[in-house]
Amino acid sequence: MKVISHIPGRMRIRSDVLKKRSQSITDLLALNHIIKDCILDERVGSLLIFYDSSISKKQFQKFISVLWRRAYCKAKKANQLQVRGLLNTGMIVTLTASMIAIYTRRKYYHALYGYVFLALALGHVVVNKKQLNASIKSLK
Repeated sequence: MKVISHIPGRMRIRSDVLKKRSQSITDLLALNHIIKDCILDERVGSLLIFYDSSISKKQFQKFISVLWRRAYCKAKKANQLQVRGLLNTGMIVTLTASMIAIYTRRKYYHALYGYVFLALALGHVVVNKKQLNASIKSLK
């Protein structure tokens, strides 16, 4: 996040994050009483914020940086949840397909789906590494 211009009551911020995760940031800004209005330009990653001019530049920058971190973490967590959902669905589908392949006596497909399942399970471990480590430490 980089402040491009500032005059009391108006600040323009530019960041590449605004090109991708702009909705979560503007949602947080809209909920706040300090901010009067904000105009987003996703094409260039720019956000023009109009705020209460009685607040100093330093206080407002501090306030915005806290909101920025919250919005960024919220968007990042949402993306992680999407990835987890896709991995879980993929594992269930490949496990089911592998079982069907065993039932129909198609060893080649059983092995193929098994390898895909293992790849998805490895992805699941990588995505959930922090939680798995915490669970292991709690068992000790």
